[in-house]
Amino acid sequence: MATGRGTTTGRRELLVVLLAGIVVLVTVLAGPLVPRWHDAPSWLAFDGVLPTPPPGPTLPPSTGTAQDSLQAPAWVTQTVRWLVLATLAVLVFLLLRFLYRLVQQRLGSVDTGGPGDEPAGGAVLDALDDVTQAALQEGYLDAGRALRDELPPGDAVIAAWLALEHAAGRGGVEREPAATATEFTLALLDRTPADPAAARTLLRLYHRARFSDHEIRPGDVAAARAALGVLAAALPRPAGTTREAAS
Repeated sequence: MATGRGTTTGRRELLVVLLAGIVVLVTVLAGPLVPRWHDAPSWLAFDGVLPTPPPGPTLPPSTGTAQDSLQAPAWVTQTVRWLVLATLAVLVFLLLRFLYRLVQQRLGSVDTGGPGDEPAGGAVLDALDDVTQAALQEGYLDAGRALRDELPPGDAVIAAWLALEHAAGRGGVEREPAATATEFTLALLDRTPADPAAARTLLRLYHRARFSDHEIRPGDVAAARAALGVLAAALPRPAGTTREAAS
């Protein structure tokens, strides 16, 4: 199961690659080193009289200029141009994807109902059929067991949230293609009468355990267990079962 340790290693490798690239770039831009000149020996001392060179053949005048001789070959210029365009394309793609996800999150957090249109907790629960409710109840039980097992705190939190994602996928509610499993699970939990802060507490702990360097401690597991208890208490308890997820 993935933890924050893998992310740390990836960041270190990326940092090493970037530093190596910077060193190579600085070396290329610096050009060849200029040799240091030393005093010539006495037998090479200049006496002020220049020798007369023997007559030689006359060379034709050069048709080029110094600027032409300093220009890079055409293929080098073309390669650099394509590299710059490719880099810009990647940056534009990443920016557009970030903006798209930001807009999706904003739209998901906006209440589209008018005044007085928001149903009570029971009415919200009625929007979920029996199959979905049963899947969520099973997911709460699986998540509760993950938080009670003898797992490292970070692995326990990750396993608990993934149990909710698997339960949401079994609930029979169709997921939009643009939504990730995490976004879909959070939206489904928001349709229950439970306090939305409980689901977001679990999600925040999951992100910290899986995608950050923050160490998950036993106190974080206790907070995740408490948030899971709030979610489980909002659903009707099936006959003949106990509130295992909340314990």
